[in-house]
Amino acid sequence: MTKRERFIIYPVFFVIAVLFLLAFSLWESPLYPHWYGCDASFFSMAGRGITKGWVPYLDFFDLKGPYFFFLQALGQFLHNDRTGVFILEIPFFTASLILMYELARLFVSRLKAVSILLMVLFMHVATLWGGNTLEEYMLPLNLLVLFLTLKYALLPADHTEEAVPENKSVSGTGIRLDLSALPPFVPVITGVCFGIIAFSKITVAAPIGGVVIAVFLNDLLEKKYRSLLKYLAFSLLGVLIAVCPVFLYFGYHHAIPRMLYSVFSFAFKRSVDFSEPFNLEWERKLLGATFAFLLAIFHPKRIERPVRILLLSVSAITYILLHLGVPFIYYFTTVFPVFVFAFAVFLRLYDPLVLFANIRQFLLLALIVILFYYYAHPAIDTIKTFADGRDNMWYSEDYQAARELATLIPEKERDQVFSFSMDMIWFEANQILPCNPYQVNLQFFIDLDPEIGDELRDYLTQTPPKWLVVGDNFEGEIPFLYEIVDREYDCICSNNSGNLYLLKE
Repeated sequence: MTKRERFIIYPVFFVIAVLFLLAFSLWESPLYPHWYGCDASFFSMAGRGITKGWVPYLDFFDLKGPYFFFLQALGQFLHNDRTGVFILEIPFFTASLILMYELARLFVSRLKAVSILLMVLFMHVATLWGGNTLEEYMLPLNLLVLFLTLKYALLPADHTEEAVPENKSVSGTGIRLDLSALPPFVPVITGVCFGIIAFSKITVAAPIGGVVIAVFLNDLLEKKYRSLLKYLAFSLLGVLIAVCPVFLYFGYHHAIPRMLYSVFSFAFKRSVDFSEPFNLEWERKLLGATFAFLLAIFHPKRIERPVRILLLSVSAITYILLHLGVPFIYYFTTVFPVFVFAFAVFLRLYDPLVLFANIRQFLLLALIVILFYYYAHPAIDTIKTFADGRDNMWYSEDYQAARELATLIPEKERDQVFSFSMDMIWFEANQILPCNPYQVNLQFFIDLDPEIGDELRDYLTQTPPKWLVVGDNFEGEIPFLYEIVDREYDCICSNNSGNLYLLKE
């Protein structure tokens, strides 16, 4: 890419990012002022709490890592409530667009790079899932590592599409990589990005893990042991750079064991004990990784070995790690880096206007069609929401109900409010912070760690909060805590947002 191209395209991507988020980031966009998402509300509430002095895992409990919550705090520092999240999303999504385009432009023309970007944008309408997901913030970090690795491993004069012979259906890609020649700053950045993502949600670092494994395997096959040791040493340095601030922060607050337990031990337990069996829906969501893997398998002679290793490694690690836990659609934003890379290589191999060049091309195109058919349904639903969903009064009514219920709580007692079987939408609508760390997913968390149930039982019997907001499913979800609440509290008001309980005198 020339400087002139960047000068033109970067501002365009910024505008696209703003318009895309305005339309499809349902839980943050100013176009939907009273729409709050359940997970998105918890994350922004946690960030708001940090700006008020909360310490992650002491003042709120969750499985996501500290870097993600520090990002949420930054958003709330910029502007409180949903607007802060929206402001935060813009630079991250702009960076993702730029990096996807830059990555594609390493190998293909402007028109083909734009076509790849349009495909990803359409899928991201579905995977954005209303916005403020961890995966969207970590996407530019994964893309950055893959882009820098490719950019600095490319041998001179091989990264233009003109280097590919005209008969691309017969010849190879013309892409030659030297993964042993990466400058030191590339593995350092790789380590930093891996450390940030690992201390957010380690499975989302799958693309970076794939890149590191590819470099490792390539250097072993090339017998370039010194280059390998250098790469690993600088990568480790990058990880240490990312990890040290986290340990200093939690060491200062005497919370390192608590943080490590929540982010790694408890998170692993959650992904295993409450995982879903593999199913066809899961595989359809991962077709982007499957496409990349099969592209390399189908073309052992036409795709150069370092490129093939990189495709196989990144796609395989992404595929494996995204099978942990449950297949929420926004998790699959993590597939985008390897999909962009693979599709750019595919367009180097085949003329997109010449169909049925061979059976391999046909099978790969069939995968793309299935992939888009699957993502089309949730994407079109979101597009329809943008077209007419703003007239949906349900969210406004729920917002107003939450505000009305909170008016019964005196201002000076709003730091004495807790909840059960409720999303944090209620707290975000009222800009109140709950007064106990165990705020969401309690029925799952108690099952994984019974001590959490014991702590809450002691909390309700020994130092009960004055106010409780309780969901309709509380009795069925956590019956032993419901018995205490039913005995010690009076329900003074109920509406669509929940049931307000007051501690008995």
